[in-house]
Amino acid sequence: MTARERVLAALSHQRPDRTPAALVGADLFTPEGIEVGSDVARERFGADVRFIRAEPTAAGQGFDEYLRSLPQEVFVGNLEQLRRYHAWDYRPEQSRENPAAASPLRDATCVGDLEDFAFPDFGRDTVFARLREQVAEYHLRGLAVFALPPRLGGTLFEAAWRLRGFEEYLCELSQGSPISLWLLDRLADLGSYYAGMVAAADADVLFLGDDVGEPVRLMISPDLWRRTIGPRMRRIVDAARAVKPDIHVCYHSDGHFTGLLEHLIAVGVDAIEPVQPDVMDPLAIKQAFGERLTLVGCVGTAWLWHHGRPDQIRAEVRRANQLLSRGGGLILAPAYDLMPCTPWANVEAFFDEVQRTAR
Repeated sequence: MTARERVLAALSHQRPDRTPAALVGADLFTPEGIEVGSDVARERFGADVRFIRAEPTAAGQGFDEYLRSLPQEVFVGNLEQLRRYHAWDYRPEQSRENPAAASPLRDATCVGDLEDFAFPDFGRDTVFARLREQVAEYHLRGLAVFALPPRLGGTLFEAAWRLRGFEEYLCELSQGSPISLWLLDRLADLGSYYAGMVAAADADVLFLGDDVGEPVRLMISPDLWRRTIGPRMRRIVDAARAVKPDIHVCYHSDGHFTGLLEHLIAVGVDAIEPVQPDVMDPLAIKQAFGERLTLVGCVGTAWLWHHGRPDQIRAEVRRANQLLSRGGGLILAPAYDLMPCTPWANVEAFFDEVQRTAR
């Protein structure tokens, strides 16, 4: 099987030749200085999935030039995340001294104030051409493609509160204020347009999500999510499937979001990521949702990735594969982002052990 055939089989709950592997979040470099989340590193590992993004154009170009001007030894963190913050005028580094400076819409008092906000320029025609070329190239190489529409951290909820302020937005959303719902609608409009673009580019998976989970609970009640976020998420999913009916939809949230799974399925989601096994129960989810959900992730805790040994990582890969791979519906990946403190040997152990499942 090619990598793409392997991933599509797993997503369709068929048995692939081996369990496919992905690497989603990585702020880590190889010993040779190659970013682990880059195509070069994923090629080296034999990862089955590639990720493409609809990113800002004009606003991002100037920031890219600034980043390139920095000395090589200067570490500034996750560059893709910094580019998104810059394009949306989101300034989290100022939040402690002046919370209003962090969120550009913090001081809005009415919908009219929101309407004046300049959302990032994503250069629609240019972005579509680039997305289509990237997908075609990856497919030609037999690779599966997950594609992300524009977002500020998350697709709807996370983007909205970052623009407005966390506590302010949660209060407004729970009260059904016009400001909170208008902002969701505007973000859904943006997401729907680019979801259709992603589908037209022939991506295999539309990758959506919001961090709505803490380690032991949700930040937002399932009922509030169903009434406010859910219908807008459904619009985005429908926009993609109107163009490509068989596109898969994967939803990301860190933390505990088991209480949302039925609602996510109801809006058209058929895969979830990263399914952190120390806060969610992957086996219980597999047993409860059968062929309705594919699990992406499921391997390791933050402590294990950052402080564990390679043999422990290998054991976790084997355990997840044995428990969850029957009948497809599983794509193995680290359940936590790989950080600069992650031992390089643990990354190698993960991918080597995944490959062993085919031997």
